[in-house]
Amino acid sequence: MDEISVEEIGIRLAAKADAEMNVAEKAFFAVYAFTADVLHGGLGESIAGDGGELFAVFAEFTRRYGDMELRALVTEIANCFPGPIPEDRAARSSAVSQLRKNGDPLGELDERFRQGEAAIEAGLVALVSNNAAAFGR
Repeated sequence: MDEISVEEIGIRLAAKADAEMNVAEKAFFAVYAFTADVLHGGLGESIAGDGGELFAVFAEFTRRYGDMELRALVTEIANCFPGPIPEDRAARSSAVSQLRKNGDPLGELDERFRQGEAAIEAGLVALVSNNAAAFGR
């Protein structure tokens, strides 16, 4: 089997309509997009914006494919909120704003997220390997 390029798969899926993706591809792309969003703007900006819709998929991905550090980080991110992370964008944005009134707990986790990038990539490779047919491999 060829070496799996996470970036190549992410770029290919970005050009695909959501309706054309299978379940494994949707999961891959959600994690890929969430990761890129956080690396670009930080956890607070991502969760308050479009990336917040992808957090539940990212959390499930880390449960299945993440190492212990990554799973612990996801738990800490979720624990920053008084309850579940809101599904509605406006409510998420408001919740993140409330968090920032008492410091920036999500911002404090940004560096740990960046340090987990290799573990995220390894998990995405495992997702592709475990679902080879879904990725045309």
